[in-house]
Amino acid sequence: MKIILTSHGNFAKGILQSYEMIAGTNERISYVTLDEDGIGKFSNTLREKLDQIIESDDVLILCDLKGGTPYNESFTYALSHQDKVRVVAGLNLPMLIEIGITNLDNLDEAVLIASESGKSGIEALTFEDNEDDLEF
Repeated sequence: MKIILTSHGNFAKGILQSYEMIAGTNERISYVTLDEDGIGKFSNTLREKLDQIIESDDVLILCDLKGGTPYNESFTYALSHQDKVRVVAGLNLPMLIEIGITNLDNLDEAVLIASESGKSGIEALTFEDNEDDLEF
């Protein structure tokens, strides 16, 4: 299974760089970003990359924001390739690390792991927390 990160601006590239700093290079992960070249170029690049991948592999697309162009274009593609493509919005570093280091072949399991690890990686510090419980 391959993983494609999609985002507005350089977010996807930056989060992949952060992933590589922590977990090392992963040939299964790539990215496509929406930049000032516009939606048409983004859509064509994404479609070409996905067409190439699904010839031999499944693909999980992790998007920055539900409802944005990267998500909408990814979701539209997935609708036509439901046997080979899944989409998860809300990309964050805990999600990417967990899904990147887990060698999965099952798309539905990958979606579950990405969703759960993304959610569990979010935590707000409250000042009522006991200082003895703080982890650094």
